[in-house]
Amino acid sequence: MPIERVQQEIADGSLDVSERATALVVETATDYASGVALLQGVRSLRDRIESEYGPVVRSAYAAHKSAVSLRKSLDGTLEQAEHCLKAKLSEWAIQRENQAAATQQEREAQIQAIAEQARQSVADGLRANGNGADAAALLAEPLALPPVPKERAVPDIGGVIHKTTWTAEVLDRDAFFRACLEEPRWMQLWQVDVKALNKMARSLKDNLTIPGVVVRKHSGITLQGRKDRNGKPE
Repeated sequence: MPIERVQQEIADGSLDVSERATALVVETATDYASGVALLQGVRSLRDRIESEYGPVVRSAYAAHKSAVSLRKSLDGTLEQAEHCLKAKLSEWAIQRENQAAATQQEREAQIQAIAEQARQSVADGLRANGNGADAAALLAEPLALPPVPKERAVPDIGGVIHKTTWTAEVLDRDAFFRACLEEPRWMQLWQVDVKALNKMARSLKDNLTIPGVVVRKHSGITLQGRKDRNGKPE
């Protein structure tokens, strides 16, 4: 059968089932049986869709997976080389920046010492001439220092950007939790493991009792023996 005809049949059937499902009102056992029959029709159409398009999807997925694996294999060595180079360059840049900062501080301290010595000499001269008030006023004024030009620690090479990032790590969970309880604005840092919580709920059911947690029971209907597109029981 031409693929265009298959698509049209499935589309028409899906629209019909959707309209009937929307219009269905379950008030009697007969209505319930009609709903089950309609549900079986839905599953039949979904099985046909899987039959027609599942192999194509799986083939495309397999090709995609193979291409991703090949790309990862080819790119892996270069990625390691990139990380290695970045680590070495960053380490050298940090060392140079630290050295430049230390040198800058030394130069500023030297200039300040020279300026303070010069000002003190002037003040001593004023006192020697009987101008003690002027000397005191001079020493009380803020010391004006000439700007010290900063030397570039790392060469400015086009295409390279040096950036600094900050991260945080919880070393004491108990202390962290206590701090969050004492400071409400930090409560947003807590993250509930919903997956683990739901697993406990499925296991313990109504017996799950955790302060602040409510257990909810959800009921539904499924078709016996049916599996989803991944082959898992519904």
